[in-house]
Amino acid sequence: MAYLMSKRGNMFLKKKAQALVEMGVLGSVVLLALGTMCIFIAKLNSDQFILMESFRRALKKSHDENKAIGYGMWNDRRMVDINQPIIGNKNAHSGAGFAMWAVNSVVANGETGEDPEGELYVSINSPPAMMFFNEYQVEGGSGSIAPEYFTFTAETLGVSTSGHSTSSGRAGGVGEFMIYEIGDSMKVAQGRGYGGGRGLGASN
Repeated sequence: MAYLMSKRGNMFLKKKAQALVEMGVLGSVVLLALGTMCIFIAKLNSDQFILMESFRRALKKSHDENKAIGYGMWNDRRMVDINQPIIGNKNAHSGAGFAMWAVNSVVANGETGEDPEGELYVSINSPPAMMFFNEYQVEGGSGSIAPEYFTFTAETLGVSTSGHSTSSGRAGGVGEFMIYEIGDSMKVAQGRGYGGGRGLGASN
C-alpha cells in the first residue's frame, strides 16, 4: 500500500513539474510575441509622426516665405530591442511633405500669373520642438539622403560581493558617427552617444 502511494505521489510530482515547464516555455513565447508587437507598433507610430511633422513644417515654411515648399525629414532613432535591452537598436524613419500656401497678390510678378518660387529643405535628426536645428536647404538637384554609419558598442557585466551578499549589474554604451550625403550638393556629419545600466539582482 505504501509503495502504491509513493508511486502515485511520484507520478503527481512529475506531472506537476511538466506543467510548470510547459507554462514557463509558453510564457516566454507569449512575452516574446508581445515584445515584438510593441516594437512594431512603436516603429509604425514613429513613421506616421515623421510623415505628419514633415508636412507641418512644409506648411509653415510655405506660409512664412510665401513659396512652394518641399520638406523632407530623416530621423535615426534608437529604440528598445529585446535582444539588446541596454543599448537598443537603431531604426531609420523618414517622410516628406509638400505645401503651397502662397498668396498670389504678394508674389513677385503675381499679376502676370507666374507661379510662386519653390524651395527644398531637408532635416536630419531634428527634435520636434527645434524646427531649424539640423535643417539644410538644398540648392538644386534632389533631396535624397544616403547615410553612412560608424557605430561602436560596448557592454559589461559586473559582479560585486559584500559580506554574504552578491549583486550583479549590466551596463553598456554606444557611440555613433554618421555621414549623410544630401543629393549631389552637400555632405553633413553628425555624432552622438548613448549609455545605460541596470541591476540584475542580489543574492545572499
